[in-house]
Amino acid sequence: MLQAAALAQSCSRSVQIVSVAKQFEQARRDADLPVTLVLYCARHTFATDLLAQTGNLALVRDVLGHRDIKTTEKYLHPASTQLAEIIDLRNAKNG
Repeated sequence: MLQAAALAQSCSRSVQIVSVAKQFEQARRDADLPVTLVLYCARHTFATDLLAQTGNLALVRDVLGHRDIKTTEKYLHPASTQLAEIIDLRNAKNG
């Protein structure tokens, strides 16, 4: 498993974003997919998965290149099952 902290330290934000975007656009053209297919959703999924794996919102903010944590929060879409598990764990501790 890739260490999230190493990922944050080893990647230049601007280079990483441009590189991934260019690779995605090329793959989309090669596959003859519509230009309406965008990378945006993958960024949200990546952010949500990274938070689930690390539990570190500040790390997710840094990896995405955001200055404001509120911007990062807009990218996170935890599954309702995750939320139910968290609530159950909290209730078990307090009950």
